[in-house]
Amino acid sequence: MNQTPKEAGTRPLLFPAPKNSPALAAAALASYPLAYLYVRNILFAAPFDGPATRWGPLLFAVCYLALTELLARAARRPAGREARLWALCWLIQSGAILAIGLHIDGIGVFQSAVWHLTAIWCVLSRTGMLAAGRSGSLAPLDALTGIFVIPFGHFGLRITTLAGAIRAWAARRRAGEQGTARRLVQFVLSAAAALALGAFACGQLARVDQNFAWLWQGIGSWLDRLFWNNEGFVNFLVWFALSVPVGAWLFGLAGGAASRQEPPFPGAKVWARIGAAPRLPALTANLMVGVLCGVYALFFGVQAAGFAAALGAPLPLTAPDAAAFAVNGFWELCRVMALDLAVLALLFFLGDAPLERRTPRRVLLAVFCGFGVAFALLAAVKLGVYTVFFGLTPKRVWSAWVLAVLLLTSILAWVRLYRPIPAARIALAAAAVSFTVLCCLPVEWWCVQDQTARHLAGQDYDWSLLRRCAGQSTALAARIRETVGAGQATRHGI
Repeated sequence: MNQTPKEAGTRPLLFPAPKNSPALAAAALASYPLAYLYVRNILFAAPFDGPATRWGPLLFAVCYLALTELLARAARRPAGREARLWALCWLIQSGAILAIGLHIDGIGVFQSAVWHLTAIWCVLSRTGMLAAGRSGSLAPLDALTGIFVIPFGHFGLRITTLAGAIRAWAARRRAGEQGTARRLVQFVLSAAAALALGAFACGQLARVDQNFAWLWQGIGSWLDRLFWNNEGFVNFLVWFALSVPVGAWLFGLAGGAASRQEPPFPGAKVWARIGAAPRLPALTANLMVGVLCGVYALFFGVQAAGFAAALGAPLPLTAPDAAAFAVNGFWELCRVMALDLAVLALLFFLGDAPLERRTPRRVLLAVFCGFGVAFALLAAVKLGVYTVFFGLTPKRVWSAWVLAVLLLTSILAWVRLYRPIPAARIALAAAAVSFTVLCCLPVEWWCVQDQTARHLAGQDYDWSLLRRCAGQSTALAARIRETVGAGQATRHGI
């Protein structure tokens, strides 16, 4: 079986999760306002836009982590280092949204998707529901578990938890005390009398102080919009109705993960099934890797002249030549690297022999991984050449991050052939940490600095990019107007 103990081991859950505990009921109640916050300020915030809604992700992250921690402690689940790492990454990503906002040029959509995935990993790692007990080569199963299996498998957990808590409370009241209905009536009448007295006192004091009158008028206006003005109350009902299924999913994820005694796909069982699956024939595996290596060798032979020209030998490229060299095939190279990793994963899971076994195939695989590193370096050269000639943009910065992750993964795959390291776990952790750091960096500010410097040097620069960056913050807009001139910036809509 192609695995290492570090990658395949499953952390056992030492304690069963309590059923219908007070913590579970409290978390179920707390999930209602939490889901309302998510729907109102995150899911339909277009997305996360504007200073008024940027606080939503951080507040939600803090509250949802607290809810998960409450349930995990009730289930007596110990917190590992990886759980703290994912929680820290999620909080930092949320703080970056608050401080900077989502990055422009469609990157914010990817950033939002990773923000949600990080939240799912926080819950799974804290409750011990990762397939192998930690992140690693079974990450696709973990994603399936966190997005579909646990939350939808426990979609009705919240309502059953609350129903059980209500039945238990009613039983205790019937068994222990009498006169509950009489006390309830007394409470309602007393509250009504107290509110009436308070309203009368506020009305009188509003005639004494103008500031208090404005405060009392504002409260009355809010109550009018909420209860008597149909528009405000109807809007609240609509948002609340939308939040009900979302809250069931959120509580199904956290509560369901804490209520289970083992992951839906335990690592030991998964590896046992993989070990029992049909093996990929040695001839097929060798031909796959050999043919790809031959194609890659031919490709680099053809690309040798262009690669040398990109490095300035024998003659530097002109701007049009650089554009043609850099644009052609950048993302195709990234897809080829992804294909290489998929082939290695196939051989890792279904190969007839472990990858690290000393056979002629290991030499061939080492060459194969070397081609992956070469592709990453070639794509980096293409990206660097294009950036030098046409300036920095957010997409190029994030493309560099993608390349760095693919390059690191290719290097780890090569090392994995000779050392039994948890390569998948290291790659996933490095990608998460580096992504979190990149979310905090002022990428748009760098791009504005670069583009305005190109403007001052008389080079080509991108007005459309400057306009998009100016829309992210007033500080960037002021910087652009200061550098290029207020009149020119106004003509271009900045």
